[in-house]
Amino acid sequence: MKSKIWIFNIVFVVVIVAVVFLIVNVSGKSKAIDPPQQDGEAQPLGGIQEELDNYDNWAFYLINKENPLPEDFTVNLAKISEGLFIDERAAPYAIKMIENARADGIILNVISAYRDIEKQTQNFENYVNHLVAEGFSRDEAIAITSTQIAFPGASEHNAGLAIDILTLDWWDTNNSINDVFDQTEEFRWLVRNSWKYGFVLRYPKGKEEITGFDYEPWHFRFVGTFRAEQMYYSNLCLEEYMDLISR
Repeated sequence: MKSKIWIFNIVFVVVIVAVVFLIVNVSGKSKAIDPPQQDGEAQPLGGIQEELDNYDNWAFYLINKENPLPEDFTVNLAKISEGLFIDERAAPYAIKMIENARADGIILNVISAYRDIEKQTQNFENYVNHLVAEGFSRDEAIAITSTQIAFPGASEHNAGLAIDILTLDWWDTNNSINDVFDQTEEFRWLVRNSWKYGFVLRYPKGKEEITGFDYEPWHFRFVGTFRAEQMYYSNLCLEEYMDLISR
């Protein structure tokens, strides 16, 4: 009789432990902006399950001169820092990334986020005029500018999906945005961690011919946590990744 009671107690304890384990794991997975583990493995590329293929699908599309935004495009914005806004669906991820970086002693200074078409047009024309003043023809100036500043309506900033990040003291030591940012602790933190929050380095070094843009270590684009993780572990830019999973 005692042995039966002893066995019953063991079974009861095992069942309780199993139930607690399931509750903890299910509740943990329900948090949409929880980043994946840094040392985890990404899901294999290709053959992605249907439910994962639709993950953050709203943010997964190309924006460039061949794929501009529709003329009637609109976006609902949410604030991520003083005077800066992005798509309200991506904003919680950006805010969490900034907060967690600060907890690691890293201050991410977001200098640009959503830009309307008027602002994008102004930025583009200003740089074209600058190059013309240096002696380039207008056609040459437009061609050069288009590798550094997207055409109005063809910018990820116009979609509210991109943020430009520099150091807090950047303008004290630099007169312009340049590649030197990739030598900072802020950039190194972003490379290691931005994918956990759904952001990817959109125009990486060595991918210029594929993206059509110069290397921009400050420009990060929201694509969703699942795809950002895939791109991080495979070292693919957005064009390469989209091409691969469409096969």
